Amino acid sequence: MIKSTKTPILIAGGGPVGLVLAIDLARRGVRSILVNRESDTPIHPRGNSNGCRTMEHYRRLGVADAIRRLGPPADYPRDVVYLTRLTGYEIAREPHPSPDLERKLCRQPDSLTPEPTHRANQIQVEAFLKRHAERLEHCDIRFGWTLTGFRAVQDRVDVDIRDGATGKAERIQCDYLIGCDGAQSTVRRGLGIAYGGLDTPELPFMSGRMLSAHVRIPGLREAMSGKPAWQHWVLNLDARAVVFALDGRDDYLILFKPRQGETAETVNAAEFVNTLAGVLIEAEILSVKSWTAGFALVADSFRQGRVFLAGDSAHLFTPTGGLGMNTGIEDAANLAWKLAAVLQGWGGPGLPDSYEAERRPIAIRNTNVARGYSQSLGKMPIPEGIEADGEKGDRQRAAFAAQLMDTQAGQSMLLGTQLGARYDGSPLIIGDGTAPPPDDPVTYTPSACPGGRAPHLWLKDGTALFDHLGPGFTLLVDEERGDDVQRLLVAAERRGIPLKLVRLNETMVDMSPARRLYERSLVLIRPDQHVAWRGDILSEDMDGLLRRVSG
Repeated sequence: MIKSTKTPILIAGGGPVGLVLAIDLARRGVRSILVNRESDTPIHPRGNSNGCRTMEHYRRLGVADAIRRLGPPADYPRDVVYLTRLTGYEIAREPHPSPDLERKLCRQPDSLTPEPTHRANQIQVEAFLKRHAERLEHCDIRFGWTLTGFRAVQDRVDVDIRDGATGKAERIQCDYLIGCDGAQSTVRRGLGIAYGGLDTPELPFMSGRMLSAHVRIPGLREAMSGKPAWQHWVLNLDARAVVFALDGRDDYLILFKPRQGETAETVNAAEFVNTLAGVLIEAEILSVKSWTAGFALVADSFRQGRVFLAGDSAHLFTPTGGLGMNTGIEDAANLAWKLAAVLQGWGGPGLPDSYEAERRPIAIRNTNVARGYSQSLGKMPIPEGIEADGEKGDRQRAAFAAQLMDTQAGQSMLLGTQLGARYDGSPLIIGDGTAPPPDDPVTYTPSACPGGRAPHLWLKDGTALFDHLGPGFTLLVDEERGDDVQRLLVAAERRGIPLKLVRLNETMVDMSPARRLYERSLVLIRPDQHVAWRGDILSEDMDGLLRRVSG
C-alpha cells in the first residue's frame, strides 16, 4: 500500500527558486515538502549573478551575509573587461568596485539599495540554500525524489513521488503544487501549458548552440598583464567567449560557441583555452556541458487551479544580464506571501489569481531585455585588425571600445530591470493617479508610486528601512496622526491581517529623504516590499482598503 502524506505545499524542483520558496514559506510558518530528481545540487557552474533585488530578499530571509561569503574574495575586483585574448590587448574595461568597497558605497545616504549585486556562482549558492533549508523545521527537503504524476481535485492536489534510491513510492496530498522544475518541467507539461515567445536564432555568439566549460588554469592570472576582472569578454576573428572568475584564483567558467559538429563530448576544450589565452597554457578541464542561448520564452499561463509555475518552468532566458534566476527568485517572493496568507486565512480569493497578473508581464519584460543584450553581442562584428600591433591596431581597438561602451555599458548590472519591476495592472494595487518613472533597463529611478518596490532608506540606527518591515503588511507614517491609523490597525486585526506600524519620524534624523521619495504621509507596503497604496488621508472604508490589497 502506498504511503499517503499531507502537506500544505509541495514544491517540485530544488534549484534556487524552489529552495527560496521553501525557505520563505517556512519563515511565514508554512510547511512544505520539496522534491528534486537529482540526489544533490549541481557541480557544473551555472549563473554567476545574485542581483541586488535577490540580495534584498536574501537579507529579508536572514541569509545575505552568509551568501556574501561565497564566490571570489571580497577584495577581488568585479570589473568587466573586453580583450583580444586573455593575454592580449585590453580593448575596454567597465570598472566595478570590489564587494568590500561596494558595501561601503551602499552605506551612503543616497544609495539605491542596501544590498549590492553579489557575484557567486549558482552551484555555491544552491548548495548553501539546500543546507539552510534542511535545517528549518517547516521544510522537508527530499533530493533524489521524482515527481511521477499529479492530479488536481477541487480542494487539493494529489502528487505521486518516488525515491530514486529505494524505489519507494508515496502520495502527497497538498493544498498547492508549485512547479519550480526547470525548462523541461514535468508540472508545466502535465498542465498542458506551452511556452510562447521568441525562439533562438543561430548567431556568431550568445545565441543558438553553446558550450560551457569549467576549467582550472593555475597560471592564468600571472600570464595576464592587466588588472584582474570578474568577467572577461574575449573577442577576436578566431574565437569569441566570455570567461568568469569563479574563485579569484584558478577556477573559471568559459561560455563559447562550438564549431560545426562539435559537442560537449568531442570538443578539445584545452586547445580552445590556448586559443583564448593567445599562448600555450596549462589547463585542467573539469567538465563541459552543452546549452542553448537566445531564448525569450514565457509560459502561456503561470497557474491552473491549485498548481503554479515559477522560475524556469514559467520563463526561459538567455543568461546574459543574469536575469533568469533573479526573476525566478522574485516569483518565489511574490508567491510565498500570497500562499501563506490564503493558508492562514487572511488572504482573499484574489491573491492566487494575482500571481500571474503580476509576474507574467515582468517575465515578458525581462526575457526581452536579456535577449536584446545577447543579440547585441552576438551580432556585433569583430573589426579586421583588432589584434594588430602599432597605431593601426590602436585605432581599431579604440573605435571598437567606443562601440562596446555605447551598447554594453551598464548591462552587467541592469539596475532598472532589477529594481524597477512594477505591478501597475494588478488588482491588488491602488493607484493614486501619479505616473511611474520611465522603465529603463539600466537606470533605476526610485519611486513610491503604488505598484513598485518601496524605495530604500537608511535609518538613524544604521539599519535599512527594509529591516523594519513586518512579515505581513507595513504602514509607514511620517508624522504624528490622529486616531485614523489606530482604526486601521484595529480593522486589520479584526480581519486577521498582520499589519506593522513604522513611524519614520521616530527612526530618522532627517525626514527630507523619506518625504522626497515617498511623497505622502501614509504608505502601505506589502509583504514582498512593493507599495500597495499611499496617501495623506485614510479612507473611511478601511475594510475596503484592506480587502483590496489582501485579495
